[in-house]
Amino acid sequence: MADKRMFSKQVLSSDSFLEMSYQAQALYIQLSLEADDDGFVSSPRKIARMMSLTDEYIEELDKMGFVICFKSGLLVIRHWKQNNNIRGDRYRPSIHVEKEKIYADEYDVYHLTTNRQPSDNQVTTNRQPLVTEREHSIDKVSIDKVSIEKKKATAKPPPSVCEKPVKHKRGEYKHVLLTDEELSKLYSDYGEEITAEYIKQLDEYLENNRKKHYNNHSLTIRNWLNKAGIKKLAESTADYEFAGW
Repeated sequence: MADKRMFSKQVLSSDSFLEMSYQAQALYIQLSLEADDDGFVSSPRKIARMMSLTDEYIEELDKMGFVICFKSGLLVIRHWKQNNNIRGDRYRPSIHVEKEKIYADEYDVYHLTTNRQPSDNQVTTNRQPLVTEREHSIDKVSIDKVSIEKKKATAKPPPSVCEKPVKHKRGEYKHVLLTDEELSKLYSDYGEEITAEYIKQLDEYLENNRKKHYNNHSLTIRNWLNKAGIKKLAESTADYEFAGW
């Protein structure tokens, strides 16, 4: 396995990455250092505990689209191939069977194969293996490269198999996107008045900064509230009761 790990500035400088909590950002770095040569991490929760972090930061990375978590407990770094280009003589393929459950798109980002729907005449040929067969002849490699480039030129984003909850436009300028469930949970955690105020702040911020883009507006609002030191209603009640006792 290669001893060095690299990181793409395009990934670490993105708004989505910088909008995450500092703990999640630090955890992403450590998980990447511990990953195998295909980006798989066998014990992410152990690594989180070593950093005195809880599973919620793994979940945050998953929600923000920087890792894919599997039921077996391991995870894979989604932008691994954008971050790392490992020499062939140092590369060791992952031993995890979960590598058969993902594929890399034309931008070298991993996706679950369950979210990919092949065309009728390419049921098995569209999927590119994560591990390159290095025993082929030079001619075979050249042919494969031409074939891959053609596929990249014509590839389309994989359609989602599972229907996602509808995100409704919120705020005066309709820039904030929240599902009914996300809005209800924010109301429950912080109250309607504070939630409405931070929806307004995010809406106005996006209106004045049209180039800004956040993948998860609910998480963005929660991070802003956390950085402002605003506690959830349940936590505030608990503090009050403790002080009164």
